[in-house]
Amino acid sequence: MMTKPANRKTLKRCINIILLAGFAGFGNASFADLASLEASANNEIERQMLRAFSSLYSNLQEVGCQTRADLDAEGLIVDGQLISDLQTDPNGDTFFADALASCTTEVYQVYRNAEAFAHTANALSGGDGPTDRSLGLTREQFNDALRWTAAEEFASQGAVASSFSSTQTQTLGNRLGALRNGAAGFGLSLFDGMGSFVTGHSGDFGGGASADTGWSPWGGFLNASYLRGDRDGTALEDGYKYRGYELNGGVDYRLDYNWVAGVTVALQEQDVNFNEAESIVRGGVDSSAISLTPFALYQADRWFLSGSLGWQQIKFDNSRSIMIGTGTSSAISTVAISSTNADIISPSFTAGFTFDRGNGDVFEPYISIEYQNITIDAFEEVDTSSLGFNVAVPAQTFSSLETIAGIKLQHIYSGNWGMVVPYMDIQWRHQAKTGSRGVKTNFSATSVLGEASVNLPTDELAENYAYLSFGLTSVIRGASQKKLGVAATGGIQVFANFQQAMFLRNYNESIFSAGFRFEF
Repeated sequence: MMTKPANRKTLKRCINIILLAGFAGFGNASFADLASLEASANNEIERQMLRAFSSLYSNLQEVGCQTRADLDAEGLIVDGQLISDLQTDPNGDTFFADALASCTTEVYQVYRNAEAFAHTANALSGGDGPTDRSLGLTREQFNDALRWTAAEEFASQGAVASSFSSTQTQTLGNRLGALRNGAAGFGLSLFDGMGSFVTGHSGDFGGGASADTGWSPWGGFLNASYLRGDRDGTALEDGYKYRGYELNGGVDYRLDYNWVAGVTVALQEQDVNFNEAESIVRGGVDSSAISLTPFALYQADRWFLSGSLGWQQIKFDNSRSIMIGTGTSSAISTVAISSTNADIISPSFTAGFTFDRGNGDVFEPYISIEYQNITIDAFEEVDTSSLGFNVAVPAQTFSSLETIAGIKLQHIYSGNWGMVVPYMDIQWRHQAKTGSRGVKTNFSATSVLGEASVNLPTDELAENYAYLSFGLTSVIRGASQKKLGVAATGGIQVFANFQQAMFLRNYNESIFSAGFRFEF
């Protein structure tokens, strides 16, 4: 009966000696030839992920994950806890307990992922390091696995945010054009004292009208837009298609002969679907956005100035698949989901001049400046299969500054039936902030340990590109006075506009808008 405790104590000491011997050989056992594979990586994203897994493997061993792995292999961990009499090593230290405290279950999962990549790299490079947990992938499959685990998909959030803000400025530009045209006498419909109405164009193009001339100073408008586009996949960013719908409305008030002030409100729903035929990716981004943009317009007889200060907010719901090969081990497949918000401040200024040839032809050159400051809130993914591939993304802030030179060509057709103005608008845009920006990510479980972040670069933006627009503005009902001495109301203008981006690097984008303006 006295021999059982002695045998148990001897067994414990033997196990500890074996484990400590394994820890003493830590340097050799942890060898991973990840760095040697950088030369065969296809792009910077894959190189970044190689460095990240190499750093994770080394650093997480030091915080106790290697110890935990050995204890786990010996069957000494039950339900995440060490067997009670193995809480200390032979010297009485809390070495084993610290392995569990520093390398929690979630951190340990990330370590095992990094270990699998390290062992796979050892097998591919033919080095002396361990390969027992290799995923059994080919070199091509291994590079694909690096891309699957990277979260370069989040670069699309910045593109969606910038595009939404630009769309608001474009829509406002169309609305200001309609206001200038309307101020020139579109929809002139005065009660002539005989019970009939007179419609048509009167006065110089570009002139203003005020409430004291018999016109209501108030106006309201409502636009609907459909946008669609495609982004080509590149070495740094995924290819995707996007589709969206937008409702844009607002009110304006003519302060006097020269000044108009107003505000627009917009709601947009947009879906981004990643193109797995072009990129190593699967998933998408759904966004819901709102915009509020106060504006002011000053219009003299021949020239005009306008300014606006927009605020936009976008909610992103993200879905990202992680799928790793079918080598000798089981395929790894999971989906990471997340949500975050973006806030945008977007001031813009425009100045232009109107040339009226007197035969209905009008030429309007203009210049604009558009600025965007975009902030995307920090967020963290949820790995739906709890495999440890979800990442944390810190807050991102970046900006855009574009200068625009444009010319609008239009012809005015008028008669007693109303007025129609077809137009073409050509814009040449110059982007001052073209540099690549980095999207930082870190595996969620290890972000609190200060592990090295992955800084995924994006493509540089196009420095110069263009927009070509075709549209039609028409007065379908003129404003009228219900009785003498009362401001005319009830005028309705309609418009339609098609816009196509040109020379926009990696993008093909088009927007169709239609709407009406009501005088009340």
